[in-house]
Amino acid sequence: MARVTVIGGGIAGLSCAFQFARRPGWTVELFEAADRLGGLLQTAYTPWGMAELAARAVIHQAEWEDLCETVGAKILPASRHSRNRYIFRGRPRKMPLGVGELVPILTGAGRRFVTDRAALRPYPGETVAAWGDRQIGPGATRYLLAPALGGIYAGDVERLSASLILGRMLDPKAKRTPTRLKARTVTPEAGFSDLIKKTEAYLRARRVAIHLGTPRRLAPEDLDHPCIVATSARQAAPVVEAVAPALADQLARTEMLSLTVVCAWYPHDAKDLKGFGCLFPADQGVRALGVIFNDVLFPRDQSYRSETWIYGGDRSPETAQMDDPALLDLVRADRARLTGTPAAPIGTAIQRWPDAVPYYTPALEKFLATLDLPPNLHLAGNYIVGIGLAKIVEHSTVIAARLGAGT
Repeated sequence: MARVTVIGGGIAGLSCAFQFARRPGWTVELFEAADRLGGLLQTAYTPWGMAELAARAVIHQAEWEDLCETVGAKILPASRHSRNRYIFRGRPRKMPLGVGELVPILTGAGRRFVTDRAALRPYPGETVAAWGDRQIGPGATRYLLAPALGGIYAGDVERLSASLILGRMLDPKAKRTPTRLKARTVTPEAGFSDLIKKTEAYLRARRVAIHLGTPRRLAPEDLDHPCIVATSARQAAPVVEAVAPALADQLARTEMLSLTVVCAWYPHDAKDLKGFGCLFPADQGVRALGVIFNDVLFPRDQSYRSETWIYGGDRSPETAQMDDPALLDLVRADRARLTGTPAAPIGTAIQRWPDAVPYYTPALEKFLATLDLPPNLHLAGNYIVGIGLAKIVEHSTVIAARLGAGT
């Protein structure tokens, strides 16, 4: 029997354990320092409805579909109204750009994306802002690219790495594997916590040894078999310190961003926007990175208007230290800017995530380009493959294939 050790019980560690547990000839042991599995994935079940306290949606891919179907978690596709996406520029707009700002996209980058995608590749070390100004123009960079990527990656385009953020999308060889469910955006119907619970049950049924509340640090003798460290970059540093001290030092210096999530419920109003959500450029007088319209994105219980307001990142890191009343005052002010009418929510669920995501800077790009691991040590997580649950799950299949655990 081959043996694999997985350290970290978030989606990265769980999907790695899943890949080996389902294949004959492997024994799997998983260590999680916290007293629960799931990492940042957590669902609040409240009197007003379900609230995801971190990720709310997944870009659907074959590996994600396979995981959900195998463990028995039903997939809910996004509604047709979710195709409407707003960016705030004085008011919420589906297309925030003027005609003059659209011209460089339509005549330049848009044409090259179809005919010569390789010409759009970022330079090594180039920031998203520099790439955007070069390829699509300052207006599109400021009012389209910056809010869109700031809302996803929580960083400033003046510091985000274009290669890490855009490189895969601009790869002419990149292809999407077909999925059985014909939907681009999905979520677990009963919530991400339910998916985690079902994945844990699947693993335990296949005799995966799961150790909760058990921090694990690797010793040199542990690398007599494959070990996958599937934590955040900062958390990985002490895990690998004894087997790769230089790597541990680099991991410890990885810049991280905190996020604050405020889920709020309101009475329905005929003026409610119908769409995925709204993103806010930094110069529009709104502290939030964006707001997601949960009741439109994934219709479940339609009793209330459900919104998730996202703060933190590079724009407002201080929100992680704000108390609940101050946060709710901030939401009220930002929502008044969006809707024109101040309103207090009838219910809320608040979650602060310190050091939630890596800052995808050129420094991280350089670190990943020169990554050198000792034999039998493997890294998994969002700092390796980027933000996106489907990317993380897909990477677990890559690790399994690399270690000869093919089906």
